[in-house]
Amino acid sequence: LVVDSSKFYYGWISAELQTSLDQARRVPVERARTAPLDDEPTVEEVRKLFEVLGIDLAAGYTDRDVIEIIRKALRARDPYE
Repeated sequence: LVVDSSKFYYGWISAELQTSLDQARRVPVERARTAPLDDEPTVEEVRKLFEVLGIDLAAGYTDRDVIEIIRKALRARDPYE
């Protein structure tokens, strides 16, 4: 989306973007090299990846939930089809 700085929505969009950036945190993706994944990652590989990236999975996440994450990452449905 491109909005000229003289347009009405520019300030609003700028504030929204700044708020999003303020709420974000950096994910150290360079650490992902220490937790390689197979072409079809296992639950253990994915859990290790989240761990090395410093992303805590919810305490209630079961192996079935992790399998769903893998499925969506590898075979996401195209929303534009």
